Amino acid sequence: MKILINDFGGYAFPVQLSKELAERGYEVIHTFLDNIKTPHGNMNNGGLKNLQVIPVSLKSEFRKYNIIGRYKGETEYAGEINNIIGLHKPDIVISANTPLFTQRLLVKKCKKKKIKFIYWCHDIHSIAIKNILEIKLPRTGKPLSAVFKRLEISLLKQSDHIISITGDFSQIFEKWGIDTSKLSVINNWAPVNELPVCAKSNAWSQKLGITSYTTIVYSGTMGLKHDPNLIVHAAQKLAPDKNIMFIIISNGIGAELIKKEKGRLGLENIMVLDFQDYHDLPLILGSADILISVLEKDAAMYSVPSKVLTYLCSQRPVVLSVAGFNLSAKIVADANAGICVNTNELESFAGALKTLINDKVLRENLGANGRRYAEENFNMSKIADKFIHIIGRL
Repeated sequence: MKILINDFGGYAFPVQLSKELAERGYEVIHTFLDNIKTPHGNMNNGGLKNLQVIPVSLKSEFRKYNIIGRYKGETEYAGEINNIIGLHKPDIVISANTPLFTQRLLVKKCKKKKIKFIYWCHDIHSIAIKNILEIKLPRTGKPLSAVFKRLEISLLKQSDHIISITGDFSQIFEKWGIDTSKLSVINNWAPVNELPVCAKSNAWSQKLGITSYTTIVYSGTMGLKHDPNLIVHAAQKLAPDKNIMFIIISNGIGAELIKKEKGRLGLENIMVLDFQDYHDLPLILGSADILISVLEKDAAMYSVPSKVLTYLCSQRPVVLSVAGFNLSAKIVADANAGICVNTNELESFAGALKTLINDKVLRENLGANGRRYAEENFNMSKIADKFIHIIGRL
């Protein structure tokens, strides 16, 4: 059987699934957008003869925050993937992290070629679009967002199966009239085997000269659904302690805002870096004393930050600002792997950091709990079994 896994963002865990399926004898094609500013995973084929990893590059860099540029990029990417589908003729397409205009063209191609299509849903796009449009376009945002909602519902209904990363999404789909018999929930994971626990003093932290600091690290995307002001405020509150350093590894509007605020407020305890090489990720996480993640309340309805799952592998505690109903908050709380505070609570977020800074034993205990959770729950063989079961049903 031939399977094409399309992961628009090029993240670490979908390509791990492709490698596992290839090791089990499936012929796998893995596609992703190469020139987009996201933290890409280990995008090689692992020496597997029956796995092809195909990066897709657009004519120009994907313009995420430009409406016309984004539409052109999504359409161009869909054309490239549809050409690959036509060339390789897969039996099944699994499409993850894929924008709606791209997904629409992929579904159309698969329907025409009688190829089974699995919608691997990581975000509910139309809810995110509604929240943004109704703020930016008060008069026309609501009817425009309704168009995207109808499109998303149509694509879900046309799909042969839907894999939802949280049961919370499935509840929304049921309200939308999606056939529950074609809904499955498979929580996201992190490639724990690629993320060994590393010492704080390592080649990466030594190169940056941060080994003597108490380091608070954010690593991952920082867009419209993340509030960078939480981090800036915490850095202000903790600025009197010259032994504390915030390391922000990101790209885009959130990272740019932090850079501006760092300059405006004269915050010498913030260091902003572009995305780093994936192979350095264990060292980056190891350099941290505390790892942080933030997510707006509205975004918690349609998104689960995968960076939190990656953090758990590092044996470092997590401070998370997110609504308590979000799956990431539930995981951190259930694993006792960190401290969760409600969204936008500036003082609580800074206070949680201060608590951990002052308690090394607590940091070590929470970090150990997180690593234990990752080792027990991110078993690639068991996760692949769930995908194979769905493939078998189709």
